[in-house]
Amino acid sequence: IRFNNGSKISFRAVGMSPSSARGSSVRRIYFDEVQSMEENSIPVVSECASHFSGEATYFYTGTPLSSRNILSRKYAESCQNEWIITCQHCHKKNPRLGMEHIDPTKQFLFCIFCGKDMNATHGGWIPQNPDSAILGFRICRLMTPTCTWRTDGRDGVLDRYYDYSEAEFHQGVLGLPF
Repeated sequence: IRFNNGSKISFRAVGMSPSSARGSSVRRIYFDEVQSMEENSIPVVSECASHFSGEATYFYTGTPLSSRNILSRKYAESCQNEWIITCQHCHKKNPRLGMEHIDPTKQFLFCIFCGKDMNATHGGWIPQNPDSAILGFRICRLMTPTCTWRTDGRDGVLDRYYDYSEAEFHQGVLGLPF
């Protein structure tokens, strides 16, 4: 896609072979569904940014299906930013969002200390590995201000809790490897 200002966006599907990306010269590379990529494809595609030493940026996204894949390793090397919410009632910082924030009797995001409802917008990114210079973020459904817990379409958090397998819930809703 070429824009009026001269900028250009190129899309290449690497799939099982990085050959489709060869010969491109780019400043930014966005890898999606990294957990399913062949590991040897990443350095080949990354070579497309070799002309922009010091300016190149790489983005790795996907669903952490397990802890033994490229995406999980990249996240482990990063600063591991987690959305940490401070309870508006007891003023304690909750641990990272996970299963301890799921209770089928509560149809809201709650503080694990006082049990009262929390507003996800009262959170902030806190690095769990602050010594790393590599930015990394875990996105989970519970942190979104539009998170629903039950819906008529059965796509709320608690609907998924009952309908998904344990692995699917951890991966798709919580953004955690399983």
